[in-house]
Amino acid sequence: MGLDRELTPLLRGSINPSTGVYLVFDARSGRELHEFIGDHFVWSPDASRVASLGNVPHFSALEAKADSLEIDGTRVYPLLNDRERHWFRSEPTWSANSRSVAIVDHRQTDGSLWLIVASADGHYSDYKLPWQIPLGEWPPERDVSIRWDRPRIVVQYAGRTQVVSVSAGARK
Repeated sequence: MGLDRELTPLLRGSINPSTGVYLVFDARSGRELHEFIGDHFVWSPDASRVASLGNVPHFSALEAKADSLEIDGTRVYPLLNDRERHWFRSEPTWSANSRSVAIVDHRQTDGSLWLIVASADGHYSDYKLPWQIPLGEWPPERDVSIRWDRPRIVVQYAGRTQVVSVSAGARK
């Protein structure tokens, strides 16, 4: 995307209780550069990309609610044909080099937690975490924290810590 944070004021609003609109403008011309739909918008450390959670319709049935991760407005996880219900339990967290985003996914079929590491090119890797938790209420609590310690990611949940070594290869 190549946006310069110094030249780009931002405006954030809401369409409905669960969907935000994030507008990026050119400070010199006032021209709108991008419009993102979703929630939990996070700039990469080098201010070149925006990660966010995709739109989850507020008034849809609980069984239909599933999170997705987007980078620059493009879905990178899960794949469109994925039928699992994904509820994210952490905030999207960028790597220091602005190449990858990590998030913790709570898969609803078995209650397992997975660390997802996605790149802007749409590739991702997933790492099963040692915790399982029961299905809760929507929206899910963001009660898992992530900290990058390259080439590892430190994941904390309920006073417990898991360190995951992140491999260079990713799958789609």
